[in-house]
Amino acid sequence: MNLNNFSRKFVVYLIHTLTASGVIAGFLALLSVMSENLVGAFLWLGLAFFIDGIDGPLARKFHAEEVTPHINGKVLDHIVDYFNYVIIPSFMIHQLGFVPKGTELLMSIFILLVSSFTFANRNSKTQDNYFEGFPAVWNVVLFYFYILETPQNFNLIFLAILCFLTFIPFKYVHPFRVEEGRSFNIIIISVWILTSLFLLLFEGYSIFIFWLWVVSSLYFLYLSFKRSISS
Repeated sequence: MNLNNFSRKFVVYLIHTLTASGVIAGFLALLSVMSENLVGAFLWLGLAFFIDGIDGPLARKFHAEEVTPHINGKVLDHIVDYFNYVIIPSFMIHQLGFVPKGTELLMSIFILLVSSFTFANRNSKTQDNYFEGFPAVWNVVLFYFYILETPQNFNLIFLAILCFLTFIPFKYVHPFRVEEGRSFNIIIISVWILTSLFLLLFEGYSIFIFWLWVVSSLYFLYLSFKRSISS
């Protein structure tokens, strides 16, 4: 093996390790949930979300599939994502009072089941890289519940609707993968991440930060709605 091939493999293994490290962030989030430290849990899940956003572009840039054909990066990514986006939020729903007492177990089980079909769906993305059907980002949903302090009954109904939407072919934008307007989308998702951090860490946040967060959220909702009605 020449030095160039060794260097390429080394870089690609680092990228795979980065992907796998998302499960470490998830495990630390789980420990935070067990300690009823919601801020810590969302921070660790946010780190996992960030890792998930950058590992794919890096893998494609360095042709990870060609360099390490024996490692299925997509399967690795799915394992980490199911843990962080489905199992941990389901545990949070069960433990931390997001839904009315007596419905926690049923809702958690329902989310675990329907999300399994999301990750097994070969047609979960359109040709232009939109998600088709709700993409099981339950961690993000719970973050909105937490920031907006929505009531338990609302949360229960909303979660049930999203479970149903898993099987409905509405389109949901992937900020890093959709090519149309990608540069602007990355700017907006960066604004959303920064304002989300601010809202999470500082109780006395300004109304400007809050509405900037809301507008950036509505922007992606608009893109998803626009793509859904045009298909």
